Amino acid sequence: MIAKKNFSVVVTAMYKYYNEHGSNYPHSLCQLVDCGYLQEMPVNPYTGKPVRQVRIGELPNAGELSLLLGRTRFLDSAGNVQSTQSEMFLLGYVDSQYSKRKGMLRMNWNQMIAGPEFALQLPAEINSSLRMAWGGISYPCYGYVGPYQVEFDSIEEVLLRDGYSLPIQVQQFCDD
Repeated sequence: MIAKKNFSVVVTAMYKYYNEHGSNYPHSLCQLVDCGYLQEMPVNPYTGKPVRQVRIGELPNAGELSLLLGRTRFLDSAGNVQSTQSEMFLLGYVDSQYSKRKGMLRMNWNQMIAGPEFALQLPAEINSSLRMAWGGISYPCYGYVGPYQVEFDSIEEVLLRDGYSLPIQVQQFCDD
C-alpha cells in the first residue's frame, strides 16, 4: 500500500536527519524537504496532494501523519542531567476500509498508549483510522544504562508541552 510506503520513506528520512543533526529530530516534516532529506513530501494516494502533518485531535485524511517530539535524559547518580537525546513518535492514518483488509495490523492508541488515567484517549473517529506508529515516546519510564539513570518524557508531557489540552478533543480544521 502506498500510504504505508510513504510512512516508511518519512521514517527513514527522520532517522537520517537525526543521525546527521546531533541526535535531534526535525520539528516538522517540512524540515525533511527543506534540509534535502526528501526531494518533496510523498504524494498522499487518498488526496493526490503532498502528505500533510496534522495535529492529534484534528480529523485526519487517510495518508496523513502526526509527529510528536520528546526527550530522553541521562542522569548521574546525583540526579544531574549529563546528556539528552531527542525522541520521536510518528503516527500514520489510513482509510477505514484498508484496516478491514486481511493481514493489516490495527494500532489502537486507546489500548496501547492512553494510560491508566485515559487522559490521552483519542476520540473513536480518529483512533479508528490510526494504523501505523513508530518511535520511542511512551509511558513515563525510568531505567539504567551503564552508570546513568535514564528518564524518558511521557506522551502526556510531550502533548502538554506541544500545547494540547487533555483529554484530547476532536477539532475541525479547514484545509485550504
